[in-house]
Amino acid sequence: MKGINCKRQNFMAALAGVLLLLFMAGICTCQPSVLQTPALGESGPQGCSACGQDNQITQIDYETEAILPITQAAESVTSDNGLESSTFGAAPIPVTLGSPSGTISSGSPTYVWNKVTGALFYALEVKNSLNAVVIKQWYNGTDTTGSETPTVTLAAGTYTWRILAWNIDGYSWSSANTFTVCSSTSLPGKATLVSPKGTIGTAKPTYQWKTVNGATRYHLKVSNINDPNNPVIYAWYDASEVVDGLNCYIKPDTAIAEGSYKWWIQTGNCNMEGPWSNYAAFRFANVSPGRPSTISPSGLVSTSSPTFIWTAVKNAAGYHLHVENDTATVYDLDYSAEEVTSGSRARARLPAALPNDQADYYWMVQAYNDAGTSSWSSLRHFELVCRG
Repeated sequence: MKGINCKRQNFMAALAGVLLLLFMAGICTCQPSVLQTPALGESGPQGCSACGQDNQITQIDYETEAILPITQAAESVTSDNGLESSTFGAAPIPVTLGSPSGTISSGSPTYVWNKVTGALFYALEVKNSLNAVVIKQWYNGTDTTGSETPTVTLAAGTYTWRILAWNIDGYSWSSANTFTVCSSTSLPGKATLVSPKGTIGTAKPTYQWKTVNGATRYHLKVSNINDPNNPVIYAWYDASEVVDGLNCYIKPDTAIAEGSYKWWIQTGNCNMEGPWSNYAAFRFANVSPGRPSTISPSGLVSTSSPTFIWTAVKNAAGYHLHVENDTATVYDLDYSAEEVTSGSRARARLPAALPNDQADYYWMVQAYNDAGTSSWSSLRHFELVCRG
């Protein structure tokens, strides 16, 4: 909704007792219409004009509640009745937060803060452990009691929250409070490890395991088999950092030396630490990978989206796939070994269909790791005879 410019005395009239009527009608009172939920701006509610100042907002984004900054009031203008348009004279002071804090059992907490003099609106902002905003909501300073329960239910995890107090002269953020949502009453189960296993060619592998129901955090332990009591990696990770659907992934910054290793995952939730997994073993060999061999596609192919298959190479960290036709390179793509390897084969799909029917194509693949690259495989030919 477009904000409507109006005379500054409307604001004084609003404070004199007709604020609610103007507010309901959507007339400019330096507040948004109650028919809308204003988005959270860095310096004010989105959806109101500060009555002639250069911060008029054009539209509310219902879906994303986009964070769009507006300019705070830069001047004070005297109206016809001799009174200043702002009776506040300064931005409101920061509020003091009450609850939630510490560990709580509900994902729908009530957020409590003290109201401060001169605040027209309050904005609640809640972020998760990845610093992503999960709740952003404005509250009218007249209507709120400083105790609000949003409709969003938070998953188990750690969060921070703060309150912005706003009027037409400025705004202030409170300090942040931290709390953890914990509804667990039992231990999570044991994790199943996926990779790395066998011989690898990178000092910084990605560790993958199956997601465990009820686990809100995971503990990674990696030890050289010759020094099992001094792990080279020993770290907890919040579930939000590692979970991707049915699997968990983490690639620590710690580089390991050449040698043989064992690794484990321990599950946990906000109350308790669960069991350790069985270990998986791998060896890091800092030598270049061998040469892969292409398998398919080959010959006549009836689909424009073939699966490219080649032999997996021991200690490869990734593969480079090159596809060309008679006139130009069509694709140069990189795939991690974990992404494409299944047993003794590697399989990859192109991001889009091949462009031309009745065309000849040629492809080859190269393996690589921290130590270097393999030689290219032989060039394999296939002909696309129709679009599948």
